[in-house]
Amino acid sequence: MLFLALWAALTVLTYAATAGLEASKGGGTTKGGSTPKAGGGTPKAGGSSPKVAGGSTSKARGTTKAGGTAKGGVTPGGAVGGGTVGGGTGSGCPFPIPASRGRITFTAPRRIAGSFDGGFMTYGRGITCNPNIEGGDVDAVFLLENGATLQNAIIGLDQQEGVHCLGSCVVRNVWWAGVCEDALTLKGNGNALVVGGGARGAKDKVIQHDGLGTVTINGFTVCDFGKLYRACGNCPVSGRRNVVVNNVRAYNGQVLTGINVDQGDTAMISNVCGSNVRSICNEFREARPGGSSQKLGTVPNSSCRTAQISRC
Repeated sequence: MLFLALWAALTVLTYAATAGLEASKGGGTTKGGSTPKAGGGTPKAGGSSPKVAGGSTSKARGTTKAGGTAKGGVTPGGAVGGGTVGGGTGSGCPFPIPASRGRITFTAPRRIAGSFDGGFMTYGRGITCNPNIEGGDVDAVFLLENGATLQNAIIGLDQQEGVHCLGSCVVRNVWWAGVCEDALTLKGNGNALVVGGGARGAKDKVIQHDGLGTVTINGFTVCDFGKLYRACGNCPVSGRRNVVVNNVRAYNGQVLTGINVDQGDTAMISNVCGSNVRSICNEFREARPGGSSQKLGTVPNSSCRTAQISRC
């Protein structure tokens, strides 16, 4: 009987041990660990996103480097020429100046006899502007000979006189990032065409008309200015000066045009929008050379032919 009892107990223990071994061996779920392994794949996949997205952004920024302008010794596009390029001024007026592709500083005026394409570089003279000093041809950035064309250029604030036309000329898509004394001075006789472009920050005049002829301003943007156009009121040469203003956007200015009615000047203004511009057309009586012209009025008439001005 004792032998039978011992044999039965040994049989039970052997069975239990065998079952436990099978249970441990069959725990493939723990060994396979497929669930933790798959779960680990999520951090791995997630890691690829920062690598791709972050890497592509840095690589895309390399386009600035690829521009090569900094290496070439000129300033890359950005805040150049005395103003925030590509944006408005502190007054908040829209000023869609193109991004500068670099900067070129002249030690003397660049004289243009034919056609010059500035490639939307910013041009200056490397000096500090003083808007209270009236300079001459020697202080200009560009001197345009009779019949010359200047296009696709940005004029920086590091200059005194901007652009001078010595006769008839075409100024196309030229932007003044900042105006010093005047932006554009028309010194010689002949017709001038200003197409596109714009100017901002003129304490006094943007376009000064000293010679005789007709100035056409089309598609121009002007912001924070004293006068967009002024026929010379005290030049040595007297005579008729005309201005045609079309498709112009004007913001924060004193006077859009100023003419001398006693000389037969006329201003034809159409398709213009303005915001915070005090006067559209001022009439003056021309003075002797060096004197001060007399303001006569601001009412539209046969000299100031002004269409309805809409608000920008």
